[in-house]
Amino acid sequence: MKKFAAFLLLSLVFASCETEKESLEFIDYSVGRYYEDCRPENGNCTFISLTYPVATNKTDQAKKINQAINDRIIRIVDYSEEISAESPEELADDFITDYKNTRAKFPDTEIPWEASVNAAVSYSGDKLISVRINSELFTGGAHGYAATGFLNFNPETGDKYEHSNIFREDFIDLVEKAFREKKEISEEKAINSTGLFFEDDKFHLPNNIGFTEEKVIVIYNPYEVAAYAEGAIRLEFTRKEVAAYLKEKFQ
Repeated sequence: MKKFAAFLLLSLVFASCETEKESLEFIDYSVGRYYEDCRPENGNCTFISLTYPVATNKTDQAKKINQAINDRIIRIVDYSEEISAESPEELADDFITDYKNTRAKFPDTEIPWEASVNAAVSYSGDKLISVRINSELFTGGAHGYAATGFLNFNPETGDKYEHSNIFREDFIDLVEKAFREKKEISEEKAINSTGLFFEDDKFHLPNNIGFTEEKVIVIYNPYEVAAYAEGAIRLEFTRKEVAAYLKEKFQ
């Protein structure tokens, strides 16, 4: 009996250690490429700079999270229908190659291209990991494009959360009230009455909602519901303000 108890205790110790090993750990990873070894700080430089978190665990959860982050970064920079890059490194190489090909095709065009992505874990907990992705992109045209995105993950499975997985249905009411106050649109007026372009003139949540230790960030990026000149529309709520609108798992 004593031997069995000792074996059981030892098994629990090993199980506890294994659980600790499986908690997700992240490191920052960077990829950079520069046309003809130019330096961005000197100006007139075509470059791509990617910084993002990488889960170091050898688990399926970590692999799924890393792949989702990689896919989002690739999609941000290469928004073509047929994407060939399978990793940020390939994306960076392709970006510089595309610029070289454009210069060869249009030798009088010397406007530099720039791509910058800076991602980081903004919140990490037992039930939720939130990754913020800031990006700036310019490949010619009247102006570049800057945006902030979020990816929310279930650390237990590595799967991405949808808004509906985290928030109750009435969360949209809280956001709409704050949105109308920010844009000075009364409840009696249609949401598009000031020139916004919500589909079917019906308010909806943005594509990107993320978490920090203190706040919940709700952000409509340029062109999402307003013209580029409007810039991003950002709303911030304290965790206390949002608590009642979270599903029970996250309360």
